[in-house]
Amino acid sequence: MRKVIFDLNGTLVVGEYPSWKYVLEEELGLERLSERGFGLDDLREVARGRLTLKDLIAETFNVKDPEKTVENAVRIYISKVKLRPEAKRVLSILNEKYPLILCSDTTGVAREVIRKFNLSTYFRFIFLSCEVGFLKSEEGFWRICLSRIGCSDPKDFFVVGDSPTTDIYWPRRLGMHTILIETDISSPDNWVEQPKGLPDEEPEYRITNLSEVLEILES
Repeated sequence: MRKVIFDLNGTLVVGEYPSWKYVLEEELGLERLSERGFGLDDLREVARGRLTLKDLIAETFNVKDPEKTVENAVRIYISKVKLRPEAKRVLSILNEKYPLILCSDTTGVAREVIRKFNLSTYFRFIFLSCEVGFLKSEEGFWRICLSRIGCSDPKDFFVVGDSPTTDIYWPRRLGMHTILIETDISSPDNWVEQPKGLPDEEPEYRITNLSEVLEILES
């Protein structure tokens, strides 16, 4: 049976995420404990699950209640993102025919985005990098996901995403079908690995609207 893997940000969810510096220092008025803030490498470590966002904020800023601070920061951070207009219709149609899987590189924010748009009802499996222990640009992420799903043949999978590096490269190398959608997400803190122009970053299909996934799967 065919199975469909969706990326979250830039694929189902579009819009703009602000910088964490803006959220924490401008919106919440937090003061740094030292001159050094946290950078993209720190966020990657959080996204790999080696550090929590709460601990990173507590190590960097003067906060009395790290848990409440994270809650407030995430609420502001996700306030300007939205679903693609056709997302829920496409997910509803596909969910009646195929097992759906959601995969996301995330510092943990994706859980709140999923909750905000009530997306968990569509997906049989949800894999987040901070829980899997690898980024999607790393082979380990995909091998763990396939193992937990109980994959017998990677050719049964169609991966839909907006990044050649994180959504196309390893799925293609592992034998999955790949669909690249034109991205519509932005963030000043873009810690996701950028494309290198490698042959395996080239998708099998290119689309501009999620509805095209229905046509590909029916062909």
